[in-house]
Amino acid sequence: MSRLEDNRIIKTTVSRINRLDDEKYTYTLADVFMHRIDEDGIALTLVDDDEPLKYECSHGKKWYALFTDEAEVARGNNGVMTKIISIKELLQIAKDDNDVHGVVINPYGENRDVLKGTIDMIFAIYKKEFSHEV
Repeated sequence: MSRLEDNRIIKTTVSRINRLDDEKYTYTLADVFMHRIDEDGIALTLVDDDEPLKYECSHGKKWYALFTDEAEVARGNNGVMTKIISIKELLQIAKDDNDVHGVVINPYGENRDVLKGTIDMIFAIYKKEFSHEV
């Protein structure tokens, strides 16, 4: 079974992308997500009545929050409930919700957005490369 600790690769990739300020690493992040999905990877998200809660950033855009671990939640959570969710499920929810732009990885810390177009790419390549339905 997958563990939150296995999300270190997501945090490392986000850090690398931010440090190098190079969008070409978006493909590396997509690859990391495909492998975490294939491993039945899990993450934490904010919830209200057990449903993922939309997170509004300072620019007014709405996202779903994907936290890699409890420490990332603790950086800024003001008592909002969280739950463990499969990474695949959260990405699918974001993809299907017309009211959001995608997901934000660790919104209270060193973060990175994953736009819906990137989510579409992740699922398309995942389906082709891993021969799994999404």
